[in-house]
Amino acid sequence: MLRLIVSIMAGLALAVLLIVATDTLFHTVSTTPPPDPGNADAMRDYVARQPPALLGGIVLGWSLAAFSGAAVAARVAGRRQGAGWSVTLLVLLATAANFVLVEHPAWMAATAILAIPAAGALATRLATPAKAGAQLGKPE
Repeated sequence: MLRLIVSIMAGLALAVLLIVATDTLFHTVSTTPPPDPGNADAMRDYVARQPPALLGGIVLGWSLAAFSGAAVAARVAGRRQGAGWSVTLLVLLATAANFVLVEHPAWMAATAILAIPAAGALATRLATPAKAGAQLGKPE
């Protein structure tokens, strides 16, 4: 059980680090300085002024964060899928909370809500391959 908890924490730490790096890069590349994060109206206007390619890059970064975090969690947990799915769910919930707190374009929200679970599922699947006998239809 301790290994499972540590694996989820490790995967989540990596995902958070990558999300912070993505958002930092976004704010560095953006043509306008970010407003006070506590001002929801200013944040909404700030996001609305950003080019779609830049916003798409953010979604890509969040998806890569979910992928990386889920893969690490599943591997550290001894190839247990639950760890990868836990990190994926936590990244998805944080992303959904972000969309609730700061209005984003609908296409961005829809893309992120689809891409993050897909990335996490792929990572979890790759990090937890089926046993050889199970692949051939033999009982484990």
